[in-house]
Parts: sequence; structure tokens; C-alpha cells
Amino acid sequence: MTTLASINKTAFDAIAGAISGVIQTVVFSYETQSVYDPSTSTWGVTTTTITGRGVLDTRKPIADLFPDYVAGPSEKLIWIEGITTPPQEGWMVNFNGADYTVTRVLDVLDAHEAFYVVVK
Repeated sequence: MTTLASINKTAFDAIAGAISGVIQTVVFSYETQSVYDPSTSTWGVTTTTITGRGVLDTRKPIADLFPDYVAGPSEKLIWIEGITTPPQEGWMVNFNGADYTVTRVLDVLDAHEAFYVVVK
């Protein structure tokens, strides 16, 4: 059975094979509360990372995907492949060596296999 994930992977592999440097590693990270330490009265923090691949989409207007959102001039749209956990607004993301914050997420077909994210 063909899945969105397999189509997405095939497309990313083809792009990477045809045009070097376009497909980039993307690393999402977020923090969650962990164990409470009664001796210090503080909660620990656990950082989780999720790694996939991304390509910067400079052609599609952000408003086409997020019509209720007005993107700022420094925001970027990235197509994501290779992860199954939907990114969340507020997560940090490293893309092409730069750090950003996720401001919007679109789970393509609600399949948890391909995502558009807006970052700033």
C-alpha cells in the first residue's frame, strides 16, 4: 500500500539526488517537566528531540495554507518529511544550521506523515 510517508520520502530522495544542498536535516526540540526533586522544590526538565528532513518552500504563500494567519517578513515555510509526531507551536527547530521557533503547523491529510511548518 502506498502511503503519504512513502510518497514524501520518494520525493525528498529524488530532490536530494537531483539538487544538492536543498534537502536539510531538521531537528525539533521541546522540553517537558520530569521528576520532582523535593530537596530543591523544583521539577526537572527533559528535552526531547525529533529528527527529520525539510525543504524550504519559497514558492507557496504562507497565507495559502494558513489563511487566518498573517506571517511576518522573517517567517519561513518548511515542508517536513521523516517524522510521525506532529510538531507543535512553540517548539524549537534547527533547520540548515539556524534556530527557529515553530509558529504554525499543518499536518498534511492529518496522516502524521508530512507537515508544513511556519517558523520564525
